[in-house]
Amino acid sequence: MKEIEKITLILSENDKELKNKIEELGCDIQEYKSEFFNGDVYTYTLLISITRDIVVPLAYIIVSAMSKYKKSKFKYNGIELEGYSADEIEKILTVIAQKNDLLKGNSKKGNV
Repeated sequence: MKEIEKITLILSENDKELKNKIEELGCDIQEYKSEFFNGDVYTYTLLISITRDIVVPLAYIIVSAMSKYKKSKFKYNGIELEGYSADEIEKILTVIAQKNDLLKGNSKKGNV
C-alpha cells in the first residue's frame, strides 16, 4: 500500500506561533530541527500529512509563513512551491487530500 502523501513546510525557529497553529490542527506531523552552518539560524522542517479537514487553515498558515520569513519554504514531492496565493495553495492541498482519501479508501466526492 502506498504511503499517505505529505507536504514539507520549513519554518524559522522564530516562527513558533505558526508552528503552534499547525500543531493545533491535530494533523499528523513529523518534525525535524536544522541548524545552518554559522549556527545562528535554526529551522523546523515539518512533514505534514494532508487531510481534507486541515486544507483551508493550513493554506493560510503556509501563506503567512512564506510572507513573514524568507527562510520559510513549502514543498511537495521535493519541489519548492512559491509565489502562490492562499486560494492556489488551497487547491494544491485539496488535490493532495483527495489523493490521500483514495489511498485510504475514502473516495468522498465534493469540495472541502
